[in-house]
Amino acid sequence: MIWQFATIAALVACCGYALGFGGTTERVGAAMMVAALALTSLALYLFGTFYQTADVAIILIDVALLAGLIALALFSDRSWPLWASAFHMVGTVTHMAILGNAVIAPIAYAHTLGLWYYLTLLSLLVGTINYHRATRALNRKQP
Repeated sequence: MIWQFATIAALVACCGYALGFGGTTERVGAAMMVAALALTSLALYLFGTFYQTADVAIILIDVALLAGLIALALFSDRSWPLWASAFHMVGTVTHMAILGNAVIAPIAYAHTLGLWYYLTLLSLLVGTINYHRATRALNRKQP
């Protein structure tokens, strides 16, 4: 239960900062991550096996987020979407390993996905910090 609160707190902190101080790229990325977590929570509630097996609904949500992050990386001039895409891709591949009948404990499956999700959020946070610093420096130089 504490991990769920930690995940929501990390999401609110990182995405709130991105929505408040980020550029368009950061705001779009934050919106995608919030939507993905909300849909994942809903899918777990409605259809979830709670990491006993791979849930198709959650896999589809993660694939959609991956596609969105890759599109963001392709059309953005920032580097953080590349990192976020890479981290999220590893988490998505973890689902594929479970679909391929890999034997893994449910707690390990959940923590593996959580690790890559936190790193994806960290990418957004670092990207937003860099953007915010750059815009502050630019505003100080202008008369």
